[in-house]
Order: sequence, then C-alpha cells, then structure tokens
Amino acid sequence: MIGFFAGPTCPPGWAEFTAMRGRVAVGLPANGVAGASVGNALGDQALRSISNVPAHLHSVDPPSVQASSNGASHSHSMGHSHSVNPPNTGTNSAGAHTHNLRDGVGVGDGLVGVNVGGGGHPGVPGSSGNGAALNTTSNGSHSHSVDIGAFSSGGSSTSQTGSGGGSSHAHAMDITAFNSATSGSAAVDVTMPYLQLLACQAP
Repeated sequence: MIGFFAGPTCPPGWAEFTAMRGRVAVGLPANGVAGASVGNALGDQALRSISNVPAHLHSVDPPSVQASSNGASHSHSMGHSHSVNPPNTGTNSAGAHTHNLRDGVGVGDGLVGVNVGGGGHPGVPGSSGNGAALNTTSNGSHSHSVDIGAFSSGGSSTSQTGSGGGSSHAHAMDITAFNSATSGSAAVDVTMPYLQLLACQAP
C-alpha cells in the first residue's frame, strides 16, 4: 500500500516510496507495466513548459451586425464619377438646294467670297463679271455625322436620409472573415496544477 502524507517524514515503520518523487500517479492500463515511469520528474515546486511554439494564425469571422438610427436626419456623401459616351448621331438636309450669288460685284456690297471689280467667279458656271444673278450648283441630299468622345463626369453626390426630424432606419455591416497575423511564443507554461505530498509505503 502506498499512502500520501503532508508531513516531511513517513510514519514509524513506513518507508518513503521514492519512485513517486516529482510524479503523478496514473491508474495501470490493461496489460500495462506496473511501477513504470514516463518523462522527467519535476523538481521542488517546478514548472513545466514547452518552447519554440510554431508561428500560427487564427481565423476571425466577426458576426454581421446592424446599427439603427431613430429619428436622426443625416446624409451620406461619396465622391464618384460617371462614364459618359454620347451616341453617334447624324443630321440630314432637307434635300437638294442652291445658293444665290451675283456675278462680278465690287467691294462693299456685303457679299463674302466674291471677286472684286468683275471678272467672274472661278468654279461658278456661267460667271462673266457682268453682275448677272448666278446660282451655285446643287449638292443634293446629304447628312452630317457627329460623334462626341467618351468622357468621365466629376464631383460628388450626397444622398439625404429622412427629412425634418428624420426617419428611423438601419445600416447592415458584415465584415468578411480574415486571418489574424501570425504569432508565436518562446515558451508556454503547460504545468498541471498539483499538490506535493510525501509518498510512503506501508510495512
């Protein structure tokens, strides 16, 4: 029989069971070796630690939460721009038409692009420089195509929530799961709580 005593010495007739020094008793498993010891015994009030803990990380997933606002009028402002790309457009004339000119007019007559002092108009059929009425040739039906290049608008936008005293509303926020930074420690205390008692063997 092995008994544990709080005193520094065993009772008369008992002898210290030295194999228990610095160790914890464990029930013998089936087919186990009785009296076998495992690991290094603890010294007086000693601690047991592991060292060189590998660097590691933890997965963090904050819960989705909502923040409510009761009767608080406020606004949210965010600077942004819009991409604008006007479509290609075209305009059509009303059909064939001509422009009236007068042949061989002088300076100061108010007409633009004509010769001074007679001599006709180059490129105008029938021009003689005698002041006769002339017409340009007809270009017929035609169209003009306009394509404004794409551009981005600028500025910022403010959205007002509520009016006067405001209206109750809520904002939902869900932070995506992420991993913490890696961390480690030089040593970690893994000592189990224990009580030191003197193990003595009955005579």
